[in-house]
Amino acid sequence: MKQIESIDKTGTSSVYGNNKSKAMEDLKARTDNIKKMLGEVKDAMDEVFQAYLDTIDDVNDKFEEQFDNYDLMN
Repeated sequence: MKQIESIDKTGTSSVYGNNKSKAMEDLKARTDNIKKMLGEVKDAMDEVFQAYLDTIDDVNDKFEEQFDNYDLMN
């Protein structure tokens, strides 16, 4: 963004010279990559959350089994 702003203000930048289209192309590619990575992070977070919920369900089931076994002993 800074390189594009520099081209807009002064007509040139230290990285792209006056090639604004290349600067914008690189910015779009980086933005797309960031969006993709954020999507992957969200998917991973969703998986972790679901695994957490599944674990709670499993623990609850084990406790219920344990209580049922205690009832059988009485």
